[in-house]
Amino acid sequence: MADKVKQPTYRLLCLLSTMALPVSGLAGELMIQPALEVLSSHPDIDDRTTPSQSRDGLAWSLTPELGLEYHSNRTRVNFITRYQHIERHGELTSSGRSNGDWSTTLSSTVDIVKDALQLAATYDRSQQLADSRTGVFSDKLTAPDDFVDVESYSGNLSWQIPNAKWVSMNGSLFGSRRTTVDDVSDGDFFNVDSERLGGQMQLSNGYQYQYLQWQLQASEQETRRRQLGDFKQQALSANMDIPLYGELSLTLTAQDTNYSLDGNQILADRLDYQQYGIGLGWQLGQNSVIKIIAYRSDQNQEQTDDNYIGGLARLVLSPRSSIEYEKSKNALGDKESLTLIQNSRLLRTRVGFSEDIRISTTTELAQTGTATFVCSDSSTDINDCFLPSTLDYQLAPGEALVSFNQLSPELNEQVAKLETAFISLSYDNQSKLLMSVGYSHSKRVGLESATRDEDRDSYSANLSYRVAPYSAVILSANISQIDFITLNESDDNRQFALSYDTALSPDMDLKLSAVRRERKVDERQIDFTDDRLELVLNYRF
Repeated sequence: MADKVKQPTYRLLCLLSTMALPVSGLAGELMIQPALEVLSSHPDIDDRTTPSQSRDGLAWSLTPELGLEYHSNRTRVNFITRYQHIERHGELTSSGRSNGDWSTTLSSTVDIVKDALQLAATYDRSQQLADSRTGVFSDKLTAPDDFVDVESYSGNLSWQIPNAKWVSMNGSLFGSRRTTVDDVSDGDFFNVDSERLGGQMQLSNGYQYQYLQWQLQASEQETRRRQLGDFKQQALSANMDIPLYGELSLTLTAQDTNYSLDGNQILADRLDYQQYGIGLGWQLGQNSVIKIIAYRSDQNQEQTDDNYIGGLARLVLSPRSSIEYEKSKNALGDKESLTLIQNSRLLRTRVGFSEDIRISTTTELAQTGTATFVCSDSSTDINDCFLPSTLDYQLAPGEALVSFNQLSPELNEQVAKLETAFISLSYDNQSKLLMSVGYSHSKRVGLESATRDEDRDSYSANLSYRVAPYSAVILSANISQIDFITLNESDDNRQFALSYDTALSPDMDLKLSAVRRERKVDERQIDFTDDRLELVLNYRF
């Protein structure tokens, strides 16, 4: 809980100045945070279509955890590893009597040159849901076979010109690899094993040269997939605003996007797209602008030209609120995006909509702007979080921005047309009440295969009310409705929970929960409820 007595940590001063690398600012602080979690759960699963598959029993898990945090002026390292051992009794042994899984997360950031050059790297191994057709609220207590071990590595080297007066430049080189320890490929599913390499660079006018606004952007990304052909995307764009009279300006823009897809170059050629435009811009303030642009586009394979009207509206309503809308096209038709941000001391609002062509698993990146709560790295409960009272809040070691209304990524590496939309409201009255309400929509149309096309709506509500200084009542509701378009299936998943969370001591928390899960898929004769009581004891050494 956010106001609980601060977790005890063993702090060790790490004096690294004796290292051979002549880098200043390496002296820092190491925090070691061991913990132990004990969970006891009593599921009662009622299968209404096949009563013989109804089952109940007792499951418990023991999860020791070790967290390490190191931070100095230029270096930040976070490491968490945990092992969960699960035992099942009664009719739950049909899922196996016991099993255990390791999960580990390591992230590090080094400021090689302060405000100019930064290196970041991450490693993660965890159990993820392989396929949402098994149920988006599946858990390892009752359905361990629905999960697979996934390992991922990533690195990013980013740079920028600090204090760029005349010319601004920033860019990055990045790479990542994701592999599944288990083979999850089957007839209509695509293994996630892939490598991603790429880079991007942007040049623009500096802050002291505002008369002529210009910007050049270039990016390239290649995804190497084990089961499907390698996919490469290259993009180049240029924009310029030339003052005409008063707040009016002439806008020039051009964009060239090219794709390469091994084994399916016909599709790649169909996605290639070039466009250029000319229009007028109206500056409404220092950061607000409206642009109306006449575009001419060309699609290589179709050998056709298209003229259309698009544009951009960016309105900064206050230092805390803004809205931006952009309309253009790509090879598959109209392309629109909308972003609305509202910040007040107690309330945060996020609204967004976007369309793009990308690898399916990257949908997990589509909603990063919805994260508003500050939580501890290992927290999943809203009562362990808070909304910062200021917009310039700097995350402390062990903290992360969290969204409670996020699309769930799938282990799917197809090239697809993706549409995502979301709205989220976050509230914190800084004393007793925390609340998060959200809705998200996603639509995926596969361009290499239509077997995984889907339309998904997700609703979430989380509320925490502090009934005592170190005790809170928590309500949560999550609904996920998925239409698998090609398979002609509708999958309705619901989860509701009522919890009481209290601190027994500065080192120990107790949480008692009543949880209900429902799932219904008429086309596959799936209709069941899962009612359970859960008790969780967490101890921090």
